[in-house]
Amino acid sequence: MSTYFISLPRTEAAIGLENLEELEKKFQFIYKIAVDGESAELCGLYDGNPLPDDADYLIVPFSSGFERNAEIFGGETFVNVLGSSKDKPEMPYTGLSWLEFYDYATNQIYENRVNSCVTDHYFYKGQGTEQKKCDDSYCKYCGNRKNLIGGHVIVSPKIPEAAYPSTLNNPVVGILPICMCHNKHDDGYMINFERRIIPIIYYVLSKEVYQSELDAAKLKKDQVEVK
Repeated sequence: MSTYFISLPRTEAAIGLENLEELEKKFQFIYKIAVDGESAELCGLYDGNPLPDDADYLIVPFSSGFERNAEIFGGETFVNVLGSSKDKPEMPYTGLSWLEFYDYATNQIYENRVNSCVTDHYFYKGQGTEQKKCDDSYCKYCGNRKNLIGGHVIVSPKIPEAAYPSTLNNPVVGILPICMCHNKHDDGYMINFERRIIPIIYYVLSKEVYQSELDAAKLKKDQVEVK
């Protein structure tokens, strides 16, 4: 099994970002190619370490996996993405994390970054709520957002609980700052507290999108190995 570095065309939304070059240097997306080769599913941010030898992987720049920045309004619901457990909430500053990605993709860094769970802090199932609040503690002195992560969420279609994007029609997947407790709330949904920016990402790449670049990467790798 192999890892291929490919450069898919930049999206129009990425081209319009003022900090695009910084984002491309800082973030690369890892996609795992399905067994049938017909699609590749997002599974993490690349930090330079070797990947598991269980499949072929694609490493693509930020601009190839970023679709657009959108808005999610207060009262809107969203759910977790099942199977997106590659986050590194214990290292929001020293390592590559989706929370850090959210900061830079939305240009909300330093004094204007999001420091608390974007939900209304409650947990919803069916037509009711669990009467408890989440813990998104933040230390304003040391800046430690220890209970906050960048969570993969489905904002459309509106569904009652977490799901795999591949099972939905035209799912819209984005990253939002949520606490660890809400990141584990897979048997229900969450409600956004107030208007927020949400980076929408390509969770699944179709074969048509990556195939030509993959073929070129394989050829280049074969030529290097022959030498």
